[in-house]
Amino acid sequence: MTLRAGSLVRGRRSPQRRRTLARSLRLLLIAAKVPAKAIRARLGHSSFKITMDTYGHLYEDASDHVANAMNAAFAANVHAIRG
Repeated sequence: MTLRAGSLVRGRRSPQRRRTLARSLRLLLIAAKVPAKAIRARLGHSSFKITMDTYGHLYEDASDHVANAMNAAFAANVHAIRG
């Protein structure tokens, strides 16, 4: 079964309730760390830019993750060189 934002919110709910549920689904996908490109495809946005302009503020700042990965890579190389 393929889930789309609209598939969970069809029925006898008010338009406002459908929007709230659809937004909740999007937020849950982001919180679950689903790749943004996959979310873009699922939401049917025509470009990645639209998705990131709309939901980019909800993603964690990746700078700490990048810095930690670089530090680990450098530490591994220094350890390999020093033997």
